[in-house]
Amino acid sequence: MKWLLHIRLALYLGSGAIGFTALGLSVLGYWWSPASPLIRDEPALLMSVGDVEGASQAYLEQASGWGSDSEREEALWRAARIEAVELRSRKRAIEILEDFQDAWPDSEHRADAFALLAELYEPAQQIRSESESQAAHDARVRRAARTWKRAVAADPEHAQAGDWLVRSAVLWTEVGQLQRADATWRMASAYDDRRIEALMAIAGTQLADAPARAYRGFSHVLSEASSQGDATLARLGMATALERMERYMDAEEAIDLALSEDLDDPALAQRKRRLETIR
Repeated sequence: MKWLLHIRLALYLGSGAIGFTALGLSVLGYWWSPASPLIRDEPALLMSVGDVEGASQAYLEQASGWGSDSEREEALWRAARIEAVELRSRKRAIEILEDFQDAWPDSEHRADAFALLAELYEPAQQIRSESESQAAHDARVRRAARTWKRAVAADPEHAQAGDWLVRSAVLWTEVGQLQRADATWRMASAYDDRRIEALMAIAGTQLADAPARAYRGFSHVLSEASSQGDATLARLGMATALERMERYMDAEEAIDLALSEDLDDPALAQRKRRLETIR
């Protein structure tokens, strides 16, 4: 009988050891699973030791892992930013950002994602490379211009919305889409931090075909100008419009008024000398 008790005791202890081993393995498996806090912190740990590529890959794995929707959304956004900003991997960043927009159309990062896409769509240099056709270059510029406006549409109240519209307007002008540029400048004029610049640009585009309208536009800018520099540019614009209308004496008077406020401006002095020769 005693030997039977020993066998039962050994079996009991053995089953306990197996249970503890299984428990230990399950705990270990959890900590290394996609659901564990350790895995969630892995990208930040990799960034802290300078492994930027590893951090990007870790975020991509999280984005397709078992986390919540908000965790997967945030992981994909962070991977896109790392690829675009840290690694400067333009093609890869565009792919991830386009996937992000498709996967998370209601994301709080949607406007910023469009802005980052627009920046990546823009040609690296305004002058096209010899290996790129003019048509391809212009197509990239138009795509960027549209995407900047999509960023604003996604969040019109964004702190950088006015800046994005200015970039869009400049790009539309670059490819000769003047009507779209004008419409975009008018949208930008609704933002206080870009209003004067936008109104100045609108008036400037009217100088060639509608100088009288341009003159009124620059006069309006002058009435709203809060800095000496803006006032000087507005008076130069007014003088240019008057020259286009062949009202040279009035143009010179506008320059004289500007000089009375800003004696040291070389552009005003040069324009004054040129008008004197015409007169």
